[in-house]
Amino acid sequence: MRWQVLVVIATLGLLVTTSVQADIIIFSVDPNLATEWTQFDYYNPYGATASTTTATWNSTNQNLELTSNLGAETADRYRALYKTGATRSDTDGVTVTFSDYIGSWDSQTGHNTGVGLVVSSVEQGNILSNVPQYEFFMSQESGGYHYAVLKNGIAAFLYNGPMLAELPSTIELEILRDGSDYVFNANGVELVRDSSVTESLSYYCLSWAVSGANTLSVSADNFGTVPVPEPSMLTLLAAALLGMLCYNKRDRK
Repeated sequence: MRWQVLVVIATLGLLVTTSVQADIIIFSVDPNLATEWTQFDYYNPYGATASTTTATWNSTNQNLELTSNLGAETADRYRALYKTGATRSDTDGVTVTFSDYIGSWDSQTGHNTGVGLVVSSVEQGNILSNVPQYEFFMSQESGGYHYAVLKNGIAAFLYNGPMLAELPSTIELEILRDGSDYVFNANGVELVRDSSVTESLSYYCLSWAVSGANTLSVSADNFGTVPVPEPSMLTLLAAALLGMLCYNKRDRK
């Protein structure tokens, strides 16, 4: 009987491993941005030109390089990027890691720069469109940097954090699921959670933003979804392990 128990445990373990396998892109090879990815304006009220905000693959550090250089006070450009056709399930989390952040800000006008994650009910959303969505970003503003979470558009702040003493060298943003809650983590620290958006948010993307005569360059890596294991599968695995322990204990008597 012992070998049958081992087979059951191995099979369940394989199923659990498969169910929680992350679909994260680490950009170790050319991601073919021109043919396999989609870029779009998340917000562009003044019609800033496409050439000023771009995503390119850096073969040296194997990251995405996100850059913006608007060069005009009356310009705003929020750009977004996703792998064409990629979707998430309602239980999937989403993650991205930013590094080498170099931005600028205008203390007179309050114009800023930022980077973030978006999960949305539509494939190509807009921060003013008032559709079911969450936007989680780190923003550079006059006086420093802070994290913020928006719901269903730019006017609905769920979280607008205090200014950070200094910019972290690595900015890991995660939108995770815990039951009905969306959980927003920055560098492993939970900032806020919310369960008020009940619609299916099937689409996800990363975003970077510049307003005013500012510039931004930042590297992005480890972008993708993090499935949550099914509780029933974990229960089965725990039961199988408990069964084996009880069997071994009885066998020794």
